[in-house]
This record gives sequence, C-alpha cells and structure tokens, in this order.
Amino acid sequence: MSRRKFEVLQRGIAQKQCGAYRTVSLNAAMLLTGMLPLDLRVVRWPHCMRPRRCENLLQLAGREVERRASALGAPHPAELMNIGFGILGDQEDLDNNKNYHTRIYTDGSRIDGRVGAALSVWQGDAETKAVKLALANYCTVYQAELLALREATGVALKSKEISFFWIKAHAGLDGNERADQLAKEAAVASKKRPNYDLCPVSHIKRILRKDSLDVWNRGYTRLRRYTFPPHEANASDSRKL
Repeated sequence: MSRRKFEVLQRGIAQKQCGAYRTVSLNAAMLLTGMLPLDLRVVRWPHCMRPRRCENLLQLAGREVERRASALGAPHPAELMNIGFGILGDQEDLDNNKNYHTRIYTDGSRIDGRVGAALSVWQGDAETKAVKLALANYCTVYQAELLALREATGVALKSKEISFFWIKAHAGLDGNERADQLAKEAAVASKKRPNYDLCPVSHIKRILRKDSLDVWNRGYTRLRRYTFPPHEANASDSRKL
C-alpha cells in the first residue's frame, strides 16, 4: 500500500474522530486527535513487539529491555491458587487485623523523574526492618510497586500464614505512611547502583513517538518550504518571530 493510500485512509478516520469538516487537512486532523502518520507507525512501532530489536535503539545505549514472562513456566490453570485480598481503609480496619506476627508494608514512588521502592517490616507496634530500593530513572512506578512486592514475598514466605491487604493511601496508618516515606527517600536520595534497571516497553514507546514526531515535523517543514511561494514563506517566518 502506497503512502498516499495510508494518508487517505487515516484522514477519514481522524476527521470522524475529532468531528471536523471534510475540508480539514490531514495534518490538522491528526494533530487534533493526537495520531501519528501510519507510514511512520508501520516502520517504527514494530520495535515494541520485539524486545531484542528495541535494544539496538541508539537512545537505549544497550540497556536490556523488560520481557514478558513466558506462559510455559507458569503453573497449570488447575493448580493455580486463588489468593484474595482484604481492604484496610482506616485505623479501625487495621486494628481488627493485628493478629499477625509480622506485617509488611510496601510502596513505590516516582518523584522528579527518579524512581524508588521500599518495604517496612513490623512486629507489633514497632518497625523491625526497613529496605530501600532504587530503580533506573526510566522505570515506572508500577515496576517499583512490583519490585517492593517481590522483596516482601521473600520475607513473607518465612511465615506459615499469609494474607494480602490493599491499604488506602494517606489514611494516616503508621506502617503505610512509613513505607511511603521510605519509597520517596529511595527515589530522591539514593546514590547507589539501581536495584532494578530493565527498560519498560512504555519508555520505548515514548522514544519512538518522539522520534516519529521529529521525522513528521521535518517532512512537514520541507513540504512547506517547497510548496509556498518565497514571499509567503518569508511572511510565515516573520509571523513566527
């Protein structure tokens, strides 16, 4: 399919999505909808589906890309455990679930482009262990949350009885607030080598989108340069200034 056919197809879709008249140009309709030209997506976006190819991008500088876990290593569906979780929304809920010898609070944080995770281990009313984990700056807060949960799993497996709870954020619960504080400190103050640095696919998508926008802008600029008469091009440039 030629580039022209791509443009005709995408123009109609973009115009309908933003509710524009049929006379609205392709570029204007795509800008209004936030779309990228299909020819650029076809060339660049397959990288997102092939992690090994992503690692060759110059912007990644050889960083390893996070891969999806293979289903072959997962348990058979009939052998999966049905693990539920409770919800703690206030101090009363927490007091009603204090009959555990060890309690572990986890959190992840992203502040000013820096990412950290932490877990706070409690026995009774006292904290017995605090762990701060640093992640690479391009990691997401979701990766931080999962890293903290993975570390907490190692501690929890030493106990015979395990229960999971989701705790409402900023509800004034000591353990939860402590984990939030530790995660922020890990993100902002940590100077050690990251505990986790696999590049998420979302970061690759941001790189590819920025690269595609640059290519699109250069092509549009060249088109304006060659299609506008000299006096109109100069007038357009003066208006920008």
